[in-house]
Amino acid sequence: MVLLGTVSPGCEGTAARSDDGEASSDSGECGMTSCNDELLVSLVAEGQVLTPGSYAIGWSIDGVDDDCSFVIAADADACGGDPPCAPSNDCDADFGFSSMPQFVVLAIAAAPEQFEITVLRDGDVVLESGFSPQYEDYYPNGSACPPVCAQSAAELALP
Repeated sequence: MVLLGTVSPGCEGTAARSDDGEASSDSGECGMTSCNDELLVSLVAEGQVLTPGSYAIGWSIDGVDDDCSFVIAADADACGGDPPCAPSNDCDADFGFSSMPQFVVLAIAAAPEQFEITVLRDGDVVLESGFSPQYEDYYPNGSACPPVCAQSAAELALP
């Protein structure tokens, strides 16, 4: 398992600009860009390609449980002619089917001190892991301006 710091997409780290192009956070004015605490958990295919099947993912954030599920299909009919795909998905996730190794990135809208995850494929446990994420502070409007958000990412190998 590799833990990495990250900035989530959509929260560009730019301060508001004045008419002369200078960052306004230095002048006491702040931009209005918002951000959220976030943990991105990447499930990366150990064998380069994600195994088709029904996935159920359960996690615990500081003792509070949550879950989601998705299906990875390799059938051209289920995928509209372009497998693999995820025709059924109730996770806040991005699927990387066109890159190698393939991956699924879960966006966890929180900054837990402890994170536990279990992944089942077709009812069998294929991954169990737990870790304490390492966060980086993120200031989307500059370091002198609010808000400040905690951002982290972790990568787990998915057999």
